[in-house]
Amino acid sequence: MREFNLYEDIKSSIEENLSLIKKYGFNEVQEEQIAYEYHFSIFNDLNEYIDISFEAISSSPIWIKINNIHIEKLLKDEVLMKIDNDLNSLYKENFDLYLKFDDTKYIGNNFENYKKFGRELNNKKLNRAFKILEMKFRYLSQKSNDLNEQIEEPALCSKKISDLKKLMTSDNFINDFKQAKKMILETDKCEIEINSLDELKDVLESLSEQSINNIEWELKK
Repeated sequence: MREFNLYEDIKSSIEENLSLIKKYGFNEVQEEQIAYEYHFSIFNDLNEYIDISFEAISSSPIWIKINNIHIEKLLKDEVLMKIDNDLNSLYKENFDLYLKFDDTKYIGNNFENYKKFGRELNNKKLNRAFKILEMKFRYLSQKSNDLNEQIEEPALCSKKISDLKKLMTSDNFINDFKQAKKMILETDKCEIEINSLDELKDVLESLSEQSINNIEWELKK
């Protein structure tokens, strides 16, 4: 029976697809572990780089950056979007239940989901991303450089939970939330849709109890 190992599975998928971008001078993959995150970074002689990262949990998303800009911010690709939606649907229910009840059986359920469907979806995402890079890397690299120069603030606000709790006492933030009607909050493990200030308060308390402090969030209409 095949053994499932998230790190080895993703590493193998990257190596299998690496040949697609060799024409841009990418050859060698550098590996780095930062806390619970694993990073595979690929550089060329023009100081352009691709970073592929994930967290050491089976339900972790795979983040792909070009010159420090997420690929999703550089182009909209329906295939990638569908795969990301499928991955989120695969893990979200169990992860939300884990946060609510602090019961690791839900983490186990997601590992089973990874074995059944997640590994194949991860492979599809990486293969699709590398094919996009093969066809459009020069354009994406230039666009990422332009964004790095022009963007003063990221689309998502990087905050600690303690900072967001303080911000919730601001009348301006409360008004902005009511106008937007929805917040998308991201941790390293999941994306959560929040539809009320009371729900936001409960989510932040739950994340704090799980010792999750670094988040990104965005108000959406």
